[in-house]
Amino acid sequence: MRGFISQGDWENEPLIPIDAAGIMILDAAVVGTQLKAQPWQQANQFLGGTEPPVVFFGRYLGKGNGLEALKAKYASNQSTIDAKFYALKT
Repeated sequence: MRGFISQGDWENEPLIPIDAAGIMILDAAVVGTQLKAQPWQQANQFLGGTEPPVVFFGRYLGKGNGLEALKAKYASNQSTIDAKFYALKT
């Protein structure tokens, strides 16, 4: 949904419930397919430039403040999700 991950849409909330990393965790294959079909600038904007996975997915690691369900999904499938992340970065 357009705008769902925009800060302005959640200005009365203490924390945006999901971000680009969370969306990638939900379905990395679909995100990869969609972004590869777009100009490279779209993927660059989605990934936040040159951040490594540990920064990009930081909310969903250890004591991060990401949604617990997404933290669990990332922990159980981290290598696959990171591989899709690197594929988009490349």
